[in-house]
Formats: sequence, structure tokens, C-alpha cells
Amino acid sequence: MNGPSLRPLAQRSRALSPDQLHAFWRNGYVVVDDILDSTTVDQLRDRYEAVCQEARTSGDFRNFAEQVSNEDEEREVMVINQVCERDLFFNGLLYDTRILDVVEDLMGPYIQLFHDFLLRKPAEHGGSVFWHQDNQAWQSMPPNNITCWIALDDADAENGALRYIAGSHRDTLGMPIDEDGRLENMDRIIAEGDQRVAPVRAGGAVFHHCLTIHGSTPNNSERMRRAHSIIFMQPGTRCGRKPPFNSRPATEGDGFDVSFGHPLLRGTAQR
Repeated sequence: MNGPSLRPLAQRSRALSPDQLHAFWRNGYVVVDDILDSTTVDQLRDRYEAVCQEARTSGDFRNFAEQVSNEDEEREVMVINQVCERDLFFNGLLYDTRILDVVEDLMGPYIQLFHDFLLRKPAEHGGSVFWHQDNQAWQSMPPNNITCWIALDDADAENGALRYIAGSHRDTLGMPIDEDGRLENMDRIIAEGDQRVAPVRAGGAVFHHCLTIHGSTPNNSERMRRAHSIIFMQPGTRCGRKPPFNSRPATEGDGFDVSFGHPLLRGTAQR
């Protein structure tokens, strides 16, 4: 049968090796070291601190720390949503080819912003983030969103790096959701799952699928754990959640029009 031949995987990727691509689709995440240079990281840290200070002053931030006892009252994971609408440097980061080339390898050539946010886990009292699957909150259809979690400090098991249930993006596809928007049998999946820490150096990033179960432990170390997350989607993605959940569409089931808050980052909008 005649037809176009399929090029080898290495010839079809822009940024990732075949081993990295296989790791992502096998485990639901992949660590990419040194995706940003030291100059960019230093600039990000400066703007990061400025944005955090402004949000602290105004009170315009959320605390994602899991509070499971009275002893956790002082724990904090500071989260600031839609940073790209607050700061032009972070807005420019959305278009960084070093990041988009990786996303294109994972998602294809049509890329739109879902949203972005900062995460600040302070030294000594940074809290944990509960095990979760991003799409249990987003309810995106199709569930193809990809998160790029950029480390601004070295992240490891001691200061609360991300942890994953490897392969959970495959094992949970199509599983029912309970009344709280949580996967049924989540506790069993976590208890029986392959739990892995994803250490990453400052300037590196972890890319994960929106169906991959993940969380993080407290930061009891003397080191800060700062990160910036950018979530990408394919044009035409629809979402079942309403505002104020990170700029979801106004009407349940609506798609995301190209806008300042949801710009098209690569390719053309397909409807």
C-alpha cells in the first residue's frame, strides 16, 4: 500500500529526545533540565518577588496549603493566578520558544494559553498540596492540557518538590468523578500507585499531563521553593467550570475565545 512514510520520532520532535517523549507518555510527566538560562531565571526571580509583594499588600492571592490539623494553620503555599495579566515579563514568557518547542512535541503545533500562576512555598513553613488531578477541577474537553512547572529554586524532596503517581494519566482516563469533583477510588489509586518525587534544578521545568495525579509535601527546609506554572491547551478546548476558577468561560461548556487572557501562542485557531 502506497502512502507517506512515518518519520522516526527523533525527526518529528523539536526539543525532546525519544526517551523523554516515551517517559512523558509512560509516566505522565517529564523533567527537562536547564530549559531557561541563568539570566532569564534571575529576571524571573526579580519580577516574581515584585508580584508577590504587590499581592501580599493587596491581599489578592490564595493559600493552597493543605490544612489537616490546627498545627498547619501557619502553613502556606501562596498562589497568584493570571500573572501574565499582572506583569509584562511573565506575559512575554508565554511566548518563549524554549518552552513552546517542548509543548509542541507533547501537544502539537496549535497552542493556546489556559492560564498561568505563581506558587511560593516559603522556607520552614511551606505547606503541603494534596494529591489531585488538575482536570478534576478544570473539566477540560478534550483532556489534553499540559502544565509547565518552572523551578526558580532547586526543588527536591526536602523543600517540597512535586510528587507524581506515575502512569495515572492512563489509568484514570474515563473514571467517574464524585460530588466533590474528585476521582472515585482516588485514595486506593494513590495507596497502590507508583509514587515518585520529581526533583528539578532552578531553570529546569517539569511538564505534566492534566490527568496525572500529583501533589507535594511540606517545605521544612531552610530553602525557599518558588515556581511558576503555565498551562497550555489546544484551541477549541471546552471547559465545564465557571469563574472565578482561574478565568474559566462564563457559560458552562463554552470554549475559550482568543483574548489577552487566553492568547494563541503558536499556530492558528481551529474551530
